[in-house]
Amino acid sequence: MVCPNIYLGNSIESAPSDPYWGNPAIVPPATVTEANGITIPVTVRNHGDAAPATSLELYWSDPTTGFIALPSRRIGTSFTFASIPAATAVPPADGSATHAFAWVPPAEAATLNGGHVCLLARARMEAPPGARCMQQSYTNTPQTDPRSAIRNIHVVQGMRRKAFAFAATNLPRQENESLLFIRPRDPKVDRRRLEALAEDPLVHELLAHRQVRFVAPAAVRVGHGREQLQIPYEALEKELRVPTFTRLGPMDEQAAAQLLEPGGKLIECLAEPVPLALKPLERRLMTLHVEMRDVDHAAYVVDVEHRGADGAAIGGLTVIFVAPHDFFRG
Repeated sequence: MVCPNIYLGNSIESAPSDPYWGNPAIVPPATVTEANGITIPVTVRNHGDAAPATSLELYWSDPTTGFIALPSRRIGTSFTFASIPAATAVPPADGSATHAFAWVPPAEAATLNGGHVCLLARARMEAPPGARCMQQSYTNTPQTDPRSAIRNIHVVQGMRRKAFAFAATNLPRQENESLLFIRPRDPKVDRRRLEALAEDPLVHELLAHRQVRFVAPAAVRVGHGREQLQIPYEALEKELRVPTFTRLGPMDEQAAAQLLEPGGKLIECLAEPVPLALKPLERRLMTLHVEMRDVDHAAYVVDVEHRGADGAAIGGLTVIFVAPHDFFRG
């Protein structure tokens, strides 16, 4: 008898994934559109005997750091598997079950965010497995929870001067002071991180056919946006519409400049983190800018991690900027 152990991720050792905002249990399309319904497969795995009935739910958010599961942003209704199959010894493999959530994205996801969204899945057993095994359920800290999965990877293609606007969001019980770590990835020093990213099925699908290679950006800068919003505490429990930003997601630098706070200037992202003061449930618009090199077939990876001043994980996202093909280079 081996107690069932459900999780979201590629393996029990990598649940949650590293980084936790790139969980491969969720496989969304590259972007979402309002007019067309889409499906988003989510896979739950089991490292043990067959699990009892297990429910799975999925939420969406703007491209953001701190992900808050709001009832108004749940995708469809929760789905319940009758059981999650047991792991097998020959061949050695964990049991798994997949459900594809059907979703028609609202305008605020498809238009205001440029089709880029962040996703959160979470699973829980509906009853104890029996035989003195513990009933397992997600927690409200998905950053460290094997039964939660965050998917927050964005691929931006076809723009020479690129920017990406996202929301820096504080969590309900997090202190006001926090830090934003902006990490441009260099293949000479971050090869392992970039190899793991290239193994992601969606990233591979989007980049492999373009035959791009990872290149360290010439510079990365971040700007404080002019918009700050507050999520009402009531929205944590009720289906209330929450305030939205004017625009998020990919855009050219001219559009991003219009979103900056009055008199605001871009900050060069060096070794030091960017300090942020956000009240619990407060959101601040931020713009991320990458300066490309004169290299064809290049992709530039920037990881953004949001932590409290005490080091507590708040959230993160990865943006991959893909340089357009140079049709004039001989």
